[in-house]
Amino acid sequence: MLYGADMVKRTNSYKNSFEDPESLPSPYDREEDPDDLWFLPDPEYELDGQETPLPKANATSLVRPDEWIAAQGKHAPELARAALAVGQLDMLVAQIGPGALERLALREVEALVWAAGTPVSVEEIGRDQLQARATTDLGALQQTRWAVRRLMGEGPAEYLRAFLGLHRVETSDLAHGLRARITGEMFDEAAAEFQTRVAGLTEAHAFTRAAFARNLWRLSELSLEEDQIEGPVWAARLMAQGCQTLTFVPLGQGARQVQSAGARQLGAYLNVIESGATAARVELQRLTVWRDRAREHTNFIRGNNPARIIDALVVKPMATTEMIEKAAGVSRDTAERLLARMADMDLAREVTGASRFRIWSAKI
Repeated sequence: MLYGADMVKRTNSYKNSFEDPESLPSPYDREEDPDDLWFLPDPEYELDGQETPLPKANATSLVRPDEWIAAQGKHAPELARAALAVGQLDMLVAQIGPGALERLALREVEALVWAAGTPVSVEEIGRDQLQARATTDLGALQQTRWAVRRLMGEGPAEYLRAFLGLHRVETSDLAHGLRARITGEMFDEAAAEFQTRVAGLTEAHAFTRAAFARNLWRLSELSLEEDQIEGPVWAARLMAQGCQTLTFVPLGQGARQVQSAGARQLGAYLNVIESGATAARVELQRLTVWRDRAREHTNFIRGNNPARIIDALVVKPMATTEMIEKAAGVSRDTAERLLARMADMDLAREVTGASRFRIWSAKI
């Protein structure tokens, strides 16, 4: 124990330390040297192999072409049926004309965006194509515009940057980490590897290569992880190789069943192709039935103008009065009068609900 003067001395020492905290030494205090860049690594320190950053794994190696070739051999009957259905659809589109292809493109894009979780009706997509007022999300409609144009054959499928409509820009790795698309040299390298691996499957049928490419696209990071439109559109174009009229092969509502189908699901993918082509053929057959019925019901009207209006509605899935006027070669008054008359006969319908700048379609 401390007594007398020792106690007073110790008490004053504690008191001084509280009154002047800077007088206490700190283990972190050091003399400042302007030339001492202590925050930089020591140049004499070398990283060994275990401390260097590991290279990024190449996910595309998970997709093996030999597995797809073997799977194609196992599903030859499904492949034959799918090829027959697509061939029949190709012939029917050639008979009806370009309007059939645009009609199928609108339906296919509707199925794709619904499978992606964005419900957009075919009427909204068609109205947007004509630059009419739409109430759906503008970002979704922008993607549907791109998809319709690509399915109709616009854009070179062999050049992915042009196909996707991308400019060559460079972004930082930080931006890539914030859910942004890879750009610049990184995208070019990924696109080149993707094309090389797809080209290496030349032994396979176009349907098998499309299924392979659709699976590889997702692993190649050519699109954002949540995007479910760009890869399927490119694959749909690939499937139409060898067709005379078709620029893409529709999958319809079955598209949501094969969003991530691998080699083991090739049989299911081929079945979806068959069902999608069959459904598209039925849709076009309904169009030809409507054309014959409309001609029969308007046969009592004098002149050839009703038949011209009907043919214009067959060519265009949706058209403004001005477009029908030009396609049918009639006056504006004649087009408006006959369209209104056909609407009263339950043969045509107006899709905007407006009194001006109206858009018409066949009521199938």
